[in-house]
Amino acid sequence: MASTPQGRRLTEEHRQAQVRLRARFLTGFLLLWPLLDWRRLDDTTPGWVQAVLALLRPFRQESADLAVSYYRDYRLVEAPRATEPVPEVEFVQPAPTRPLTSGQLLDELARRRRLDAQATRSAPPSTPQRRAQPGELVKPRIDWSEWDKAAERSLLATGPGELKRQASRGIGEGQARRVALVTSSGSASRHVLTGARETTLTLIRSDERAKRWVRVTDDDPCSFCAMLASRGPVFITQATAAFKAHDNCACVAEPVFNLAAAWPGRAREFRRLWDDNIMGKYSGHEAVKAWRRLYEAQRREQGRTGPAENPLSA
Repeated sequence: MASTPQGRRLTEEHRQAQVRLRARFLTGFLLLWPLLDWRRLDDTTPGWVQAVLALLRPFRQESADLAVSYYRDYRLVEAPRATEPVPEVEFVQPAPTRPLTSGQLLDELARRRRLDAQATRSAPPSTPQRRAQPGELVKPRIDWSEWDKAAERSLLATGPGELKRQASRGIGEGQARRVALVTSSGSASRHVLTGARETTLTLIRSDERAKRWVRVTDDDPCSFCAMLASRGPVFITQATAAFKAHDNCACVAEPVFNLAAAWPGRAREFRRLWDDNIMGKYSGHEAVKAWRRLYEAQRREQGRTGPAENPLSA
């Protein structure tokens, strides 16, 4: 939550840098898509999954490295009098793994079908980090191994899994591949941008100077991101240990060094909309559904049709 023009500029530049990174990743993802053969799906799935993971890992780390630079520069302008050292982070890269066999992949796909949609999008639990004491430098570690497993499960469900679901409904190859390309690319790009989100939250957890974090969206977010942005500055607790992001999400986390600073973007507008129409009238899933109806109706009234969330679905 920036209190200076420089801080707001740094956050928007960081968000745009992540969007550009995602675009570069998707260019490579498109080149790998033909590896998934409709007629030999079980045989070609292992190679496709491993090829996408090999592409995803360096982009995820680049996303994380951008977040490290952003956090350092943002802290300098937002907390110029801070005497505590800027936290550093150590990244642990996954060890090379052998590709799964076709039989193992089929078992994994069957297991994924038994999980609900929320579990499909859930992030692995963040590793608990000890918060720095005044004057102490803590170097937290981020191990990408568990995130790799989550990315692999997502790819299986949204790539070959989606192709099989489409085929079971009698959808032809062309349409099925278009749908699966959108779902799998969205999922893969979400895991790429996990690099920045997990890194930023890890640094905040380790920073004595940081207070909370706030979600920063673009000017026309989806209803889900607008709802989360309406929460404003969020404490770093077990309940907020992960950044909730849907596939194709381009939101970023902004550190909060000054609780008196203005909320970013349209977050205050979203909060007023929630308080006036949802708070005290709905709860749980009904509140989420009511918010979606309200928000989408407002977008239509304002003529905010917006671009496709997934660049490949346009």
